[in-house]
Amino acid sequence: MINKNKSNLSKLIYYILIIIISILAATYCNAGYNIKDLNEKVRIGELPDFCFATIIGSADEAKKQKYYDYYGPIFGHVHHYCYAIDKINTYRKTNDKKVLRSSIFEFDYVLAKEDPKNRINYKIAFAKGRVLLLLNENPEDKNEAMKSFYLSIKLNNRYSKAYIAISNMYLENGNVEMAMKILKQGLEKNPQSKNLKAAINKIGKH
Repeated sequence: MINKNKSNLSKLIYYILIIIISILAATYCNAGYNIKDLNEKVRIGELPDFCFATIIGSADEAKKQKYYDYYGPIFGHVHHYCYAIDKINTYRKTNDKKVLRSSIFEFDYVLAKEDPKNRINYKIAFAKGRVLLLLNENPEDKNEAMKSFYLSIKLNNRYSKAYIAISNMYLENGNVEMAMKILKQGLEKNPQSKNLKAAINKIGKH
């Protein structure tokens, strides 16, 4: 019982520290952002086109309205997703895990908002899971990555990338049965997915 309480306390401390670090890092990193820089990154393909139409971009009003109509009210918060993508790109150039860690705050900010049209949060949950795997600084990062991938398929049960990511994590732990099971669940929801079929065939050959 004592060991269990210690474990729960350790997890609580971990979450509190991650929240504090993410907020501080996000504040530090965002302070250096420049709107023109982000627009240029959209132009050269480092950021998605929709970033150009968020409140940090400079697209015309008609283009912005097009994205608002497609995504719904949540698009007013999507610039945080753009920040996160930019931080991931920065990490790939610098290998600075503080910058990468700060992207979690940006993901969580958008995930906390309602996405009634369900057109972006499932992708954000998936992206968050991938970042946590990249961080992999402690066991909780992997646990949170798995939760993020499961949230992704909860938000969109046809999203094959999330099923495959979960399956790969099970395979990494030697759990072939669960790896195959999650892929088959995904194929039930998305029978036309070539990627899911390929992943199932790959496991079946071993």
